[in-house]
Amino acid sequence: MGRRGDNAPIGHTCPKIDSVISMIHSVYTSSEEMSRNEYTEFKKLMEEIRSANSALREWGNELYYKADELESDLDDANRQVKDLESDIESLRAEIKELEKDLVN
Repeated sequence: MGRRGDNAPIGHTCPKIDSVISMIHSVYTSSEEMSRNEYTEFKKLMEEIRSANSALREWGNELYYKADELESDLDDANRQVKDLESDIESLRAEIKELEKDLVN
């Protein structure tokens, strides 16, 4: 079942996994050996799942590094805000001193 807001770069793999489980169950419960076609289909599905897992891992790692980069940018911006707030306070104090000098 699809999830709302799912931004993963690949479709759902659960149906493929269910298919592999079903194939294994069929071979296990039958007295027959796995045919070449069954084996080929089984291998194909497993390779699709491997590829999907690889794509998800790569996507997750890219998002992790992007989030880390954005967190660093945010820290830098917060430091800059504090520095600018300090500058503002210094300038306000200087303005008050200059106003006092004008009055005297």
